[in-house]
Amino acid sequence: MLSFILLVFTACSTKPECKNFEKNYSLIKVTDTFELFNFLNLVIAKNSKCIDALLARGDLHFSKNNLKRAIEDYNIVLQNDKNNIYALYQLGVLYQVDEKLDSSLIYLNQALSRKRNGDIIIDNKVISKKLMLPSDKYDILSSEIIYQMGISYYHKREMSNALASFDYCLRDEYKLGSSHLYRGAIFYESSKPDSACIAFRLAGLNGSEFASEYLSKFCK
Repeated sequence: MLSFILLVFTACSTKPECKNFEKNYSLIKVTDTFELFNFLNLVIAKNSKCIDALLARGDLHFSKNNLKRAIEDYNIVLQNDKNNIYALYQLGVLYQVDEKLDSSLIYLNQALSRKRNGDIIIDNKVISKKLMLPSDKYDILSSEIIYQMGISYYHKREMSNALASFDYCLRDEYKLGSSHLYRGAIFYESSKPDSACIAFRLAGLNGSEFASEYLSKFCK
């Protein structure tokens, strides 16, 4: 259910080879993996602290299922910027894919903690651009982080935590179809078939392509 997209970031340094990163990187065809890696390796060789290039290379490794190299790049980013929400989030998703769910939740929780101001979670991406700091371009919506936490909790069989995560997403009107679908699975596995079927129907009404399959299988 997860998809990975190569993200193009804005400039991260005053050095020329990093300053024009977004423009130059966007000129390369996204299907030309060899050239993408060549370009990223060259940029990083010239400026080992170019966060934009490190994140892009980590994403590229991740998309090619080279998890070890992706981890290395995201960790280099965190060595330079310990509060980089995107790197923390990507590590959380990566470890989820690698079925290392405790590590996944550690990084996802760290990403979410960087967005807290007391009891308030701040999504900088929805703030006016005039008020955004340069580092805010690396923000990830809180609902996306909590959604991924729900998936990790679900596969850890921590159903109460998973349900709380997907409930949060529904309150925030985030990924309604898949959040309802996960809730239905949680209810079914918790011996609440009636609640499960209601959730599966809601999943279908909110666009889940898997809802009909679950309804036909579990809701005769």
